[in-house]
Amino acid sequence: MASGDPIAIVYVQRPSNTTAPDRLSFDTFGGGAELRAAATTFAAGQQITPVSVGGSTLLSGGCGLGGNADVQAPDVASDGDRVVFAARAQAADPLGVYLVRLGDPATCVRVTPPAADSNGLKVHNFDPAFSPDGKWIVFASTRGKAGATTSRKRLLPQSDLWRVAVNGTTVDQNSYEQVTFLSNSEVGPQFMREGRITMTTEKVSDGFYQLSGRRINWDRTDYHPLLAQRAISPYASLTDLTQTRPSVGYASATDIREGADGNFLLILSDLRPDGAPVSPGAAGALGIFNRSIGPFEQGRADTGYLAALRLVDAASATGHTGARAGYRAPVSLPGGEVMVSYASDLSTGSFQTVAIDPRTANRTVLLTGGAAGTAQVDAVLAYKYPPRALYDNRRQLVFGGNAGGDPGHAVVHMPDAPLVFTLLTGNLRRGRPVDAFRKARFLAIYSEGLCPGNCTRGGNGIFENRQLLGTAPLADDGSVRVQVPSQTGVVLELQDGNHSTVVKMGEEHQLGPGEQISMGIAQPLFDAVCAGCHGSITGHEVDVRVSADALTGASASVSAGATPVQIGP
Repeated sequence: MASGDPIAIVYVQRPSNTTAPDRLSFDTFGGGAELRAAATTFAAGQQITPVSVGGSTLLSGGCGLGGNADVQAPDVASDGDRVVFAARAQAADPLGVYLVRLGDPATCVRVTPPAADSNGLKVHNFDPAFSPDGKWIVFASTRGKAGATTSRKRLLPQSDLWRVAVNGTTVDQNSYEQVTFLSNSEVGPQFMREGRITMTTEKVSDGFYQLSGRRINWDRTDYHPLLAQRAISPYASLTDLTQTRPSVGYASATDIREGADGNFLLILSDLRPDGAPVSPGAAGALGIFNRSIGPFEQGRADTGYLAALRLVDAASATGHTGARAGYRAPVSLPGGEVMVSYASDLSTGSFQTVAIDPRTANRTVLLTGGAAGTAQVDAVLAYKYPPRALYDNRRQLVFGGNAGGDPGHAVVHMPDAPLVFTLLTGNLRRGRPVDAFRKARFLAIYSEGLCPGNCTRGGNGIFENRQLLGTAPLADDGSVRVQVPSQTGVVLELQDGNHSTVVKMGEEHQLGPGEQISMGIAQPLFDAVCAGCHGSITGHEVDVRVSADALTGASASVSAGATPVQIGP
């Protein structure tokens, strides 16, 4: 990447104000868009030289989409040549995934064949991303496990993540596999450098709604929190568990992508009570999350506390109600800047593709010369890099395991269920209320029913059809080992001796086919293994430590070698 080396920027050009209002409104048609590529060069310091779109190349012209297509979400393979994107010719069509080559844009392949409507809903395939080895495409789809459904709060088409194998431009139509299986939407898949999939997950329960970041291994194990799990979190005080504090401070985290330095780029915004965003154009505040520091707590500034999240240009693009400016679709650039779509006035929808310095917030327009009334959005760089391996689970200190069991089931071991529930239900560094959860005697597991196309909300504003699958007793040390159905949304709960609720997850979890996993760690070793990110049991930073005993005792418990209790079919 020396000065003068060529580089291409792949982007979507569309009429202003035709971007979907938010990432979950993918069913909304926005015509007049094109996929284009602008050839430019690197400047000194690996900066990108701005380029006029007047000389750009049309990439979507050979796809048979006509002149009023909706085009979305391009991504480039590790070969620097293949580009995958979502598009449809008209509102009556479903979104499909397409593939073109920068070196031969006249040849276009439709990756996902069109399908008839299901349960009165369109079968959309969208938000594609190449795996880092270039052999798979992961995408969001509304095809469902057994047909299309709607989400349980906003009653929009509900999407899961799927994947399909590809060799060059040849798609293996027999290789489709479902990756996520929950009752609300997952969108925006991307890949971490280590080969895990990241996404935005829609989380819904009574009194709780959040768009948060999740990750999952390539073998579909360890569906795991990543960032922005809650706008507001409990456990602000260990003596009064009703006290809360702002965590990430936003109800929506989208456009999540790992940067070149290992930090995560994301877009944050407030949501209205009905779950719709306060800002148009799927825009919000531009955030950078340092995952090595740990959970968020907005506004905390006491000595010894390091903030994991910082906002770039927070004075104007706040992501809060009334914000005039906003960002969407951030991508890390080799020179340390962030390429992102920016609108100084969101009401016009006139996004520009800019490079922003995350330290100074200085912006440089990268794609210049756009015609009046057009927007250049969702840009990505096209450059070649060595293929990287995908991440399967393995034996490790916590959340280790494999996918070698019965595909219809999963085996879950919790070395200390009361302790792991403090992580599943709160994310402040102010202590773990494990003592309050020690009265638990049973682990209960519920299935979360899907919302059919004609479902309606209940009095709590959501559709809910939750069924108890069964319970398992905790051992004397709080451990438990269970076998549960895989590939389905489940909700976990701790119950006391009378089967009354002690604590319950506020969102669904899932387990992959054949997954065998050890979740969490016993209390004596927590501060030595987990406290660096999650905070200590007491909440005191001086209690964070290291211990060689973690190497042999992290997954030890009374239940570790026990026959798992079967829960559910």
